[in-house]
Amino acid sequence: MSDSDYSIFALSGNGVHSRLGQADDMGSCPPIIVPINVDGKSTQMHVDTGADYSCITLSSFDDLWPQPKGAPQLHPFSKNLKAYTGQQVPIVGKVNVKASLVGRSAVLPLLVVHSSGPNLLGRNWIKALRYLVPQLQALAVSESSDYADAHLSQLKEEFSTLFAPGLAKFTGPPVNIPMHEDAQPVFKKARPVPLALREWVEQELKKLVDKDILEPVRFSRWATPTVAIRRMVTSGCAVITRLQ
Repeated sequence: MSDSDYSIFALSGNGVHSRLGQADDMGSCPPIIVPINVDGKSTQMHVDTGADYSCITLSSFDDLWPQPKGAPQLHPFSKNLKAYTGQQVPIVGKVNVKASLVGRSAVLPLLVVHSSGPNLLGRNWIKALRYLVPQLQALAVSESSDYADAHLSQLKEEFSTLFAPGLAKFTGPPVNIPMHEDAQPVFKKARPVPLALREWVEQELKKLVDKDILEPVRFSRWATPTVAIRRMVTSGCAVITRLQ
């Protein structure tokens, strides 16, 4: 195959191992290859979430176990495996091996097939070894982030007045605070502000007035003192008004 072609390897449905060469008109994507330990021997597998079963080629089997006496016993496999194209894949047999991946190990079935394609890490091993494919996780996070950004942009556009700079004002009917008929006005004296905080308190009150949050008055039948609290993370202070 030329450099302008890319390969698709698949185990799908009831089936197995295929290789397709197609022109790279949609953008190539390199395969996800992981190192894995099989019966104490190192090899590599292509991650294939479309593969029902993990499998290795007969040539890889011979490379892992060059001496017949040390090779695991091949057992017959009764299922008919088909490639993505529907093509039957010849099966040599099934072996049981100890697979180790990213600190997790398990004795798992492994198919040996006649194929010129790569060894495949299928869903049965991915699940048994609880393998989380980093590239797929990164893609999921990226797509989730893109969706969240698009959704946020849509909300900002739909409710532009809510996201406008500055403080919004209530535009409904006048707010009424129900009171008992016999309620008596309470006017409490202002608390003394520590000298070290006076300038900060004045600046904060001015900000609230400039933003139309507070309105200066000369007289009132009702009054409650402010409480100035020094913030630990900034050089400013918070002015808190409690309604008694």
